[in-house]
Amino acid sequence: MIRMGPLFFILFFSSLSHARIFDLGKDKFGSYLIFSSSQSNLKETPFAGLTTANDFSDTYNFPLGGEFGFMYEDNKVGFRFGFEILKPSPTEGYAKLNNVTQYYYKDNISALVPKIAMEINFISRPRYRLLGYGFLGQANLVESTDYSAVAIAPNASHTVEAKGAATMSGGGVAFEFSAFDTTTLIFEVGYRQLKFPNMIYSKDVTTFAGAVTSGTSIKNADGTDHQVDMTGAYAALGFRIFLF
Repeated sequence: MIRMGPLFFILFFSSLSHARIFDLGKDKFGSYLIFSSSQSNLKETPFAGLTTANDFSDTYNFPLGGEFGFMYEDNKVGFRFGFEILKPSPTEGYAKLNNVTQYYYKDNISALVPKIAMEINFISRPRYRLLGYGFLGQANLVESTDYSAVAIAPNASHTVEAKGAATMSGGGVAFEFSAFDTTTLIFEVGYRQLKFPNMIYSKDVTTFAGAVTSGTSIKNADGTDHQVDMTGAYAALGFRIFLF
């Protein structure tokens, strides 16, 4: 005679195990975290042009970033709502003209970008998918630069704090696949357009341009607006956790 109690528990836990089989086509809402590295135009743009110096011993190479937020997906399209943080490691070095050092600099820069993105699934299977995406965001940048050993006017060490705002847009392609439980890994390759066309001082200071006040535009030595350019290609790796 078959005991119904053990049979019931076997069937019950078997059904739970079956229900936990992950399917990218069925799970729709979740959170994500992505880390990126870029080949951007940033390089020396945060501190170049402010004087006649044209030789910088260290520049920004492969700036890092991260993005987190929430997404909604189905078999055809998906949407992301999140925040991207672009935070390169600080750079420091000497600025020279004709092999003569003008000053020593240490630059620290970061940008916060609330953004939305739309995805289109080219190939969608229960365990993986290939997709293309486009995004749009509003970036806010803050920068702090320490100048020391200054051999030109104002001939004194000082710190310039600046900020800027710009629209970011771009897109790319991505491959996502199931890793474990309801978590997927995603690899992205894309391109972002992000240039801050008019940086402004965020505190009063006496710098290479003389005494300046908070809120005024930063000008290059030739009188043009000082710009910071973070445009460029990037690669990113991250994970998504589907909640339901």
